[in-house]
Amino acid sequence: MPDVTFGGIAMKIGQMSNYIIRHYFSEGRSERGYGLLFLGAPGVGKSLNVDEAAKKIAKRLGKEFTKVVVRWSSEKKAFVINGGRGLEEVLAEADRYFIFTDFRLSTIEPSDLSGIPRSREGITYYDPLLWAVLHSAAPGILFLDELTWIQREDVWAITPQLVLDKVAGLTAFSKETLVIAAGNRPEDGSIVRLIHNPLLNRFKIIKITSPTIDEWAEWMGERYGDGWERRTYAFLKRFSDDGYLLMVPKTPEGLENFPTPRSWTWASLDIVNGFGGLEDVCGLVGEEVGRKFRAFLDIDVDLEDLLRSPEKFQTLQFDAKYAVPIMLASWVGQNPDKVEGAFPLLDAMSGERHEFTVMMCISLGKRRLLDFLKRLFAYNPKYKEDLTEITEGIFDQIAPSR
Repeated sequence: MPDVTFGGIAMKIGQMSNYIIRHYFSEGRSERGYGLLFLGAPGVGKSLNVDEAAKKIAKRLGKEFTKVVVRWSSEKKAFVINGGRGLEEVLAEADRYFIFTDFRLSTIEPSDLSGIPRSREGITYYDPLLWAVLHSAAPGILFLDELTWIQREDVWAITPQLVLDKVAGLTAFSKETLVIAAGNRPEDGSIVRLIHNPLLNRFKIIKITSPTIDEWAEWMGERYGDGWERRTYAFLKRFSDDGYLLMVPKTPEGLENFPTPRSWTWASLDIVNGFGGLEDVCGLVGEEVGRKFRAFLDIDVDLEDLLRSPEKFQTLQFDAKYAVPIMLASWVGQNPDKVEGAFPLLDAMSGERHEFTVMMCISLGKRRLLDFLKRLFAYNPKYKEDLTEITEGIFDQIAPSR
């Protein structure tokens, strides 16, 4: 993958985590020194990808992922770091840990980044900060989120030292610390600010695009299994031309929510947990889209009747047709011994729109997909040619059709 910077080139959000991992383990990274700055619309998954990348790096290094969050332990009668360990305990075995610190730069003041100056015997120095001491002792990632939301000039002034020098106050980080930042674009909010050039030049700047609907659905399946409302995927595919997956408002401020991959994730989880009312979905994706989504969820399709008489698929209303691939995938998951019974209906769906077949395969999830495809290709080898975008990466696991 080439380096990705401004100038019309953008990285897909699905590539971001692997890019961070590849960069972290690249030869000569500490000598190159720059940080990574990811810029994109709100709610597309930038922060989540940094967190996931940090966990995967820790696992690859064989170290324990430790997010710097402090809480009071009534058992130890002291403040402890996430996981219940005291600072001395972590420092005594620093080689065991991979430290992850997540700062929201819009909410902090300079002393949160540099420490508090103290004077003793006429000498002024900074009391070292807990998070900085941990990064000094162990490898990790320092994540500076909401970089473009900084309003205080004194915070701007301190940030460059963190990125390139990797020093907080007078505390130097481990050479194995990677600094990553994330921010939004000017059109995403009135408080979004352009970045001062001296700070900007300490980063490799990477523009991030929103996931596609299919990529979002695949990620949801991998992360949540069957614990999300898959009809959300059907709705987004049905209205893909309207761009409902991500609709950043034209005005930078308001009082009504709007659709993003993040809000669709929350809505999909809400529904399966009993919060699928009109007020619930509108509260996450806005009233206009929310009303349309709620009406879509109310569509009633008799799947058993379609399985008995696949030709009836052609008579369904257009919106209802988009619900069927999701329902059929659920039926296959619940009836693994009757998979062949789904094929005639799949033929009817595929005959009208190839998209319906792709939707069903993605909705099955990777755990069930391999067995399903083996049986589908044995039923009709033509599907193997039609589903190359689905089978990429797993062809070697599927025996050639005879």
